[in-house]
Amino acid sequence: MRSGSQVADFVLNYLKELDGLNRSVLEKKLHTIRWAAPIGPIVKINFDAAFNSQKRESCSGLVVRNEKGEVICSGTILNVNIPLTFATEVTMCFQALDLGIQLGLSEVEVEGDSWTVIRKLQEEKKDRSEIAALIKDSKHQSLSIRYCVFHFIYRDSNKVTHFIVTEGLKKGETIYLMNRVPPGLRPWWMRSGGGRST
Repeated sequence: MRSGSQVADFVLNYLKELDGLNRSVLEKKLHTIRWAAPIGPIVKINFDAAFNSQKRESCSGLVVRNEKGEVICSGTILNVNIPLTFATEVTMCFQALDLGIQLGLSEVEVEGDSWTVIRKLQEEKKDRSEIAALIKDSKHQSLSIRYCVFHFIYRDSNKVTHFIVTEGLKKGETIYLMNRVPPGLRPWWMRSGGGRST
C-alpha cells in the first residue's frame, strides 16, 4: 500500500514524463528545411560524409559560416581505409574540429546529419560502440575550442555540405577554399541566396 505522498510523487513524475514526450514530438514536427545562421560571434561548421564501401574510402565535406551566412572556409577531404559508414561521419567531425582549431575559432557550433554520431558526441557517458575511439578523439579535440556544441541537422538543411561532399567523392580530391565554395557549387549557391537560406 502506498502513502498519499508516494502516490502524489508518482503522478507528478508521470505527468513530467508525458510533458517531456509531448515536447519531443513538437520538436520533431518543428524542424526546418533551411539552414540557419549562428547568432553573434559563434561560427557554424557543417559537415557531411559520403562513403564508397567498395573502395573503402570516403569523402568528408565541410562548410564554415559566420552569422551573416558568409563562407569562411569550405572543403573536401578524401579518406582511405575507412571500415564503417559511421566511422566516416565521426572522422569528418574530427576533421571539422581540427579545421576550426587551425582557423583559430573560439566559439563553434558543429552540425551534422548523422543523428547517431551527434548523439554520441553530446552524451557524457563513455561510448562502447565500434566507433568509440573516434568519438573519444572528437570529444577531446572539442576541448581545444573555448565553446563547442554539437547539433543534429536534417539532411534537407545540410544541402550545401551534402553537395560539396558528393562532388568531392566523384572527383576524389582534397581541397580547402577560403571565403568561397567549390567552383561546381557556385552557380547553385548564388541562385539559392549565397548561403543565407540553404
